[in-house]
This record gives sequence, C-alpha cells and structure tokens, in this order.
Amino acid sequence: MKFLAPTQSACLYLRGYLKASRSSQGTGSGAQGSRESLKQAAEKKRRGRRRGWVPVMEVKANSQGDWSREIRELPLLNAMPLHSWLILHSRSSHREAMSLKSHLQSVTAPMGITVKPAEMIEVDGDANSYIDTLRKYTRPTLQMVICILPNDDKHRYDSIKRYLCTKCPILSQCVVKKTLEKVQARTIVTKIAQQMNCKMGGALRKVETDVQRTMFVGIDCFHDTVNRQKSIAGFVASTNAE
Repeated sequence: MKFLAPTQSACLYLRGYLKASRSSQGTGSGAQGSRESLKQAAEKKRRGRRRGWVPVMEVKANSQGDWSREIRELPLLNAMPLHSWLILHSRSSHREAMSLKSHLQSVTAPMGITVKPAEMIEVDGDANSYIDTLRKYTRPTLQMVICILPNDDKHRYDSIKRYLCTKCPILSQCVVKKTLEKVQARTIVTKIAQQMNCKMGGALRKVETDVQRTMFVGIDCFHDTVNRQKSIAGFVASTNAE
C-alpha cells in the first residue's frame, strides 16, 4: 500500500500480479499484438488464481486520506476459513447474536473468508454461565468462540478471557451487546471479522516497501485502571517479507 497525499489515488497492493494496462494491450502489430497481450494477461490471471493470489487494485482515498470504507469488501491478503465456532449469548442478547451471525456471513464473503454457520448457545449472562458452557462445548476442532456480553462488566470479561487463555486455549472475541445495537453495526462487524481473521493466523493487507532482511516490531502497553500499579506490555515481531 503506497501512502500518497489525500488528493491522490492510493494504490492498494494485495499479493499478486499486475493486470495488463491499456497501453500494453495496444503494443504489437495492430489487432494481433492486442490479442497476444490479452492472452498473456489472461494467462497471468489464471496462474495467479491457481496460486491463491489476487490482483493489484487501485483505491482512491477520501479527503482525510482514509480508505478503510473503500477496502472493506476487497479480498484479504490471507483469508483463513472458519468452519467450527460458537456464539454465546444471553436471552436478552438473542437479537444481537442473530444480527452478528447474519452480518458475519455477509461481510466475510467479499473478503474471501469461508464461514460455516455458527453454533448458537444461550447462557444466563453471568461469568460462571459462560465458563460452564465453554467447558461443555469446547472441543479440539473448535476454532473460535464469540461471546456477546450484556454489558461491559470487567469481572465477566476477565473471567472469560482468563479461562480461554489459560485453562482451555481457544481463540475468542468478546463483543458488548450495545456495540451491536449501533446504526453502523455492519461496519463494526466487518472490523470484528478482520480481527478474527488475524487471530486465526491470516493477514489483511500488505505494504510494499524496499526493506530487506528486517524485523518489524510492534509494542503496546496496557495500564490497569483498577490496580494502577500494574501494567502489561505486549510484544510482537516478524521477519516475514510480506
């Protein structure tokens, strides 16, 4: 992805091949040259699809230099299939759970993510009911658990995350009910789908650089607002050229 001025076209590079430009289609001896060029472009496209690549696409940024809306329905660099997953919700969150399930099925298709229907499970809503249900329904093939929470109660959230990170390591996504009640629910679900894809080992986009043999490092720090003397640092690094 090249970062250009807001008024310029932002060129989004998704792993793959270049389409033949109009100028290249006109090279050669008249119509014959054009046909040969089109044949070469078609062959590149066929080979690219066979390898799981997607074409380079050009996306125009808005006046603020942002293109998040324009790229949300483009294929991801590396889309991970989701075949086995649960949605846990309380009775009062049933409508939001169905909305989330429907939106996820809708927004993941353009991204290239294959999603099979989720198993919907109703819980009482307290922390113990989520944990007890997880103990009952978790299995080795389970890829992801989505917990729709009635509110932003910290004890409930911490209990679920602690169980799924230490006792029964399974990827999870927690969403507060009121988040799915917003008008822009589809946009929010799109971002949730992108987060889920990354947690499963996928990748969203790629930035084209000339950097070689380099490690990219990301560091974030969480400061506990309750126990103010506690802070946790998160660290991630990669030498992947992509």
